[in-house]
Amino acid sequence: MAGGLAGGLAGTLVPVRRLVLAAELSLDGFHVGAQASDEELARYQRRVVQKAGVHLRAPELGIGEIVALLSEGGDEELAPVVVEGDPELCRELVGRDLVDEYRLTVHPFVLGEGERLFTGAARLLNLSTRLFAQGQVAYTLAPEDKYRDHPPPYPWSTSGSGSGSAGPQGAGHDDDDPESQDTPESPAPG
Repeated sequence: MAGGLAGGLAGTLVPVRRLVLAAELSLDGFHVGAQASDEELARYQRRVVQKAGVHLRAPELGIGEIVALLSEGGDEELAPVVVEGDPELCRELVGRDLVDEYRLTVHPFVLGEGERLFTGAARLLNLSTRLFAQGQVAYTLAPEDKYRDHPPPYPWSTSGSGSGSAGPQGAGHDDDDPESQDTPESPAPG
């Protein structure tokens, strides 16, 4: 498991950074790259990145460097690593079960072909959903098994109210964004 706590020397627990994967998808699940077409969505995406400890946008970055960053110390709270990469890197992170949280923005168009983020079914819990004026939907999702082991609220998370109310039954909201339009129990993209 990448996030939370990992076994260290002699069985001690060593805190590690959590990995947040940010991606933009079409309605039919294909990777579309950066599409921030309006100011409201761009503000939301900037806020996600600003709350991160490390933001990686380099598609040439290897999996080894990302794993090293996850186990790197530093902040007492160990802020997360947010990765935005090409579809191949994203699929490798997903395939290796390194992703602790997904920030997926689904755009209101169909591509019909391209590269998918998920190659099969993914068991994800919808932590929050945000609707934007131009039809985009931003999902904050967590792998079901990791969420059950280490549920939010996380000190760095933009989902949840900090009181433990965020979750699949009571989606949280961005406290620092009065325009937040989170809705519980919305279907996850897939």
